[in-house]
Amino acid sequence: MKPFILLFLIAFNALYSQVNGDTTNILQKRILSDELCFGGSLPFGSFSKRVKNESRRVFATPGSKLDASVNYQIYKNLGIKSMVSYQNHGIDDLKFKKDLILENPSNSYTIQSSAWENTSVLFGAFANFNADEAIQIQPKVLLGFNYGRSPVIALTVSDSTKALSQIKQYSGNAFAFCYVLGLDIKLKLLEHTQLLLGGDVFNSDLVFESVKVENKTALNTTTFRIKQPIQTFTIKFGVCRTF
Repeated sequence: MKPFILLFLIAFNALYSQVNGDTTNILQKRILSDELCFGGSLPFGSFSKRVKNESRRVFATPGSKLDASVNYQIYKNLGIKSMVSYQNHGIDDLKFKKDLILENPSNSYTIQSSAWENTSVLFGAFANFNADEAIQIQPKVLLGFNYGRSPVIALTVSDSTKALSQIKQYSGNAFAFCYVLGLDIKLKLLEHTQLLLGGDVFNSDLVFESVKVENKTALNTTTFRIKQPIQTFTIKFGVCRTF
């Protein structure tokens, strides 16, 4: 996480120096641009494994992420940015199954699941450094809100007597604060078109208050609370257009 804290400090320093610096740093023509990026999203931390001392099993798998952004560069080294982001991550059903078998070796399990889904709206600032006429380096810090959906999990349990139990965990919904720390590198292709390569760290601490679990065999239903940090690292590529 230390490299991303450094990115934050660089962006903050750029903001301070531009706002308090010479007015010649203000661009004669403000630069408006938009971006569309796609990439692979890797879960880390408690989002990728079973949480110790809890019954909660996450086992999120690598997923995908789609970003759409609008940028407004006000100073030579500073701009503001808004971004809408969507990412999804499946569940490693095999790892989930092995974990259940370790607890109850006499049982067999069949698991079907959907994905963790997160949609975020973020706003923030980016610093801009020109490596040369064709290359821009832009660290960014974005803050916003995230809407998350937990996966649907359908579990069929067969015990030593071959008796079946069908258990279904329904999807839950949650809103939470989120942030993105990242670095984009832009390579000029045409006069108003750039190739974008970037990396982002995303974090949002979601709390799903009433997740419904139904035991269709025993004919009972319960609800429980899930506190789940969504922590991902994304490598992405895309296109940036300037106007």
